[in-house]
This record gives sequence, structure tokens and C-alpha cells, in this order.
Amino acid sequence: MSIRVGVDSSVIIKWFKKGEEYEPEALRLRDDVLSMHIKPIMSEWVYLEVVRGLVRAGYPKDTVVQAYHTLKDMAEMGFIEITPVSSGGPKN
Repeated sequence: MSIRVGVDSSVIIKWFKKGEEYEPEALRLRDDVLSMHIKPIMSEWVYLEVVRGLVRAGYPKDTVVQAYHTLKDMAEMGFIEITPVSSGGPKN
């Protein structure tokens, strides 16, 4: 059984962006996720936040797109749990 842990997009960005502070710890977390020891729980906005972070850092479009697809694939395969936070608008 894996441990469920809330993870912020700033940690996930370190999986793709080299040279960041705490990169080794973030990569260790990624390895624990892929070995199913830890299951990160993240906001549905993590995709947007990671893409924006990589674009701001000047990463090429193909690298940003690949990072997006990697996260989507990890979620679809059950490695990551995505939690919806947005609604369809105000409820009356």
C-alpha cells in the first residue's frame, strides 16, 4: 500500500527542471512515486502550473509538452491522484 501525500507543483517542476534547489529530494520522491511507495495527491491545476513554470524558465516547447504528457500519463496510470478544485461556476 502506498502512502498518500499532498504535493505542490513546485516540487513536480523539479522533476523536469534541472539545477533547482532540493532537486535530489524531488527526484527521490519521483522514484518513490514510480515504485508506488508514495502516491502524490495534487490539484488539477498542477498541469497548468508545471507548464507555466517551465515556459517561464525558457524551456523549449517540445520539452514543456513532453512534461505535460508525462504528468497526464502518470495520472492515467494511477501513479498520481489528481483532485478537482474548480467548479462549473457559482451554485445558486
